[in-house]
This record gives sequence, C-alpha cells and structure tokens, in this order.
Amino acid sequence: MGMQPAANAMVSPIDWPGIVSGTTMVPNYVIPGSNWPSFSDPNFWPVIYVDQLLPWSLPGDGRGLIVVRNDMNINGSINWEGIVLVGGNLTSNGDNTVNGAVLTGLNVLLGQVVPPSDIGNGNKSFRFNSCNVSNALSRFNGIRPMRNTTVDNWPSY
Repeated sequence: MGMQPAANAMVSPIDWPGIVSGTTMVPNYVIPGSNWPSFSDPNFWPVIYVDQLLPWSLPGDGRGLIVVRNDMNINGSINWEGIVLVGGNLTSNGDNTVNGAVLTGLNVLLGQVVPPSDIGNGNKSFRFNSCNVSNALSRFNGIRPMRNTTVDNWPSY
C-alpha cells in the first residue's frame, strides 16, 4: 500500500469515525455487553461491534461483519467468513482461516498511530471471498437502479 498517506487514501472511503461513533451502522451485537452469537442459522450474517481497550480475542468460528475498535487476536484454529475491520493491529496465532476481507489499522483515520499487525505463528489462510463479503454487507444493500424499469411510488406527484 506504500507510504502512510497512500495507505490512508486507500481506506479513506470507509467511514471509520462514523462506524466507531455508532452513526453509520447499528450492530446486532456489542461486546462487551452481548453474548457471542449462535451461528446455527447459515443465513445469519450479523454485525458485531467490539469496543474494549485490551486486545480482544475472537472466541470462535463465525460469519458476518466484525468491527473491533482497537486491537484483535485470532488464536487457535478459528475460521471466520465475512469481513474483519480492526482499528488497531491484528495478531494471529494458530491455524486461522478468514474467507472474506480483512482491514486493519483503521484508527489512522482517527489520527492515531497504529503499529504494524503481526501475522504471528502457525498456518494462516487469509483469502478474499467476494461471496462472503457480499453476504456480510447484505443488510446494507439499498435501492439499486434497474435498466428498463420505471418507478411510480413517489411520495407526491
């Protein structure tokens, strides 16, 4: 990603200040405060927001959009499907798999200095998966234009 200004420019479309202030999205779960969700329903792709000062460790397998305000650890043999957004750094130890997208160091958009992430020890598999990214963002889908169609549900004529 190059030097710091180039890296900041690549992630600047992400409204990180709005995400961490709670004005951009409303999470399904907020940690601390909420229990870790059950992923028994394969169509459940929640938004999980983690706001704690100490590095937070992903407790188990899951899917969805996970937003960690500060630092995050992935330890052991854990699989995540979807998007991982981390404000600080990410440390990965063990045989971890993320199928989706991972962005770290987003607190630079708040003017903070973020140390580099540490891949850690063990085997890693961090793969971009457009289907999992799409599923994690599906609740944010809005109105999309469709070709050769009209709309007639205006509030007033």
